[in-house]
Amino acid sequence: MEMIKEVSAQMTIRRPASEVYQAFINPEITKQFWFTDSTGPLELNKTVTWEWKMYGVSAEATALELIPDELIKMKWVGGGSETTV
Repeated sequence: MEMIKEVSAQMTIRRPASEVYQAFINPEITKQFWFTDSTGPLELNKTVTWEWKMYGVSAEATALELIPDELIKMKWVGGGSETTV
């Protein structure tokens, strides 16, 4: 039987929800604080590749559910495993 691994993380962000939402779906903003390159914006059921050039790694992300200013649910594939975030 396979064990399901779950990790929970929380962070306080003192910005309006609309700014935080845009910061994660718009790669031009996200590149300022997280990854170094992206193949495009995060859109429903579209896979994008995020790259961290300084580490020589990348990951694929696919938005599974997007509710503006409320929720970003995505599948993240990197390092040989898939994670829902």
